Amino acid sequence: MVSLRRYLDPRPKGLSDAWRTAYQALLEEISGCAVQVCQPVAEETRASLAKLQEVLSADLPADAITESGHKAEAELRGWRDRASRFYKQKAGEVKELMMMIARTAELVAERDRRYGPKFQELAARLQAVAAIDDLAGLRATVLESVAELNRTVEQMHREGQDTVTALQAEISTYRTKLEVTEQAAWIDALTGAANRRRAESEIARRVSAGRHFCLLMADLNGLKRVNDEHGHNAGDELLKHFADELQHVVRASDLVARWGGDEFVVILECDQKGAEGMEARIRQWAFGAYTLKSAPAPVKVDLSAALGFAQWEAGMDQAQLLAAADQAMYKDKATHRIARLA
Repeated sequence: MVSLRRYLDPRPKGLSDAWRTAYQALLEEISGCAVQVCQPVAEETRASLAKLQEVLSADLPADAITESGHKAEAELRGWRDRASRFYKQKAGEVKELMMMIARTAELVAERDRRYGPKFQELAARLQAVAAIDDLAGLRATVLESVAELNRTVEQMHREGQDTVTALQAEISTYRTKLEVTEQAAWIDALTGAANRRRAESEIARRVSAGRHFCLLMADLNGLKRVNDEHGHNAGDELLKHFADELQHVVRASDLVARWGGDEFVVILECDQKGAEGMEARIRQWAFGAYTLKSAPAPVKVDLSAALGFAQWEAGMDQAQLLAAADQAMYKDKATHRIARLA
């Protein structure tokens, strides 16, 4: 076997930067694909691949590159297994629902089979009326038949009501399961905020309806430093705290969503002036000191973020709105970077 070590280590600087950039871009693309294919189980994969991207920011020897490749392969296999279990669970729920419908159909068919002979017997008795010459006997037979018919119909009604009640109870149970499942599919597993899929759906719905609104984007500053100095658990805790504060600052009609990594979006039900006021509120109430208890020792860190928003205008599609908000956010990031250097 031809060894790759002599080609990888030492490496020309340009080649080193090129493979690192390509490798990181590949990991980012894999993370995005994992979210699109099966978002409910993709968060762990995104976090692990993000850590690998951070590791790749250093100049690594060949054996470390190989190890990172093994880790990436192991994480992808883990995501594959989690996605497989997730879809098997969903298939099981659908099968269970179909079995419930089948049981209901069997109950109705069984009831029909059970009462079919009774109606046949009643029909035969009524046909025999033609042979009765005695008026009193005829009257008694008819009254007896009518009473039997009433009893049978009432019994069928009661059993039908029981069947309907049982069916309604089962349907309610499955509706609850489906609602819980649907809700989980819209929620970011780490922060409890809405996820990117939910945000994209809400933006598309508003654009399609022609509703005026604003989209605010937030990119946290210094999360990588928190991860490096205090561990990824501390970084995750900081993301949770910020998401909670963001949801408390905005109104109930607004939607807070984690866009990915350390980025959040807020769909604001207001015009540009209202968005400016909300941006100021976020800077005032969501920025500042946060205590992280999941670090090796409790520590306080100062958190801020680059903010930028765009107002949807008639004729804009979702991509254009996102690009405008993203541009405003990076303009804010550049402005504050220059201010810190001054």
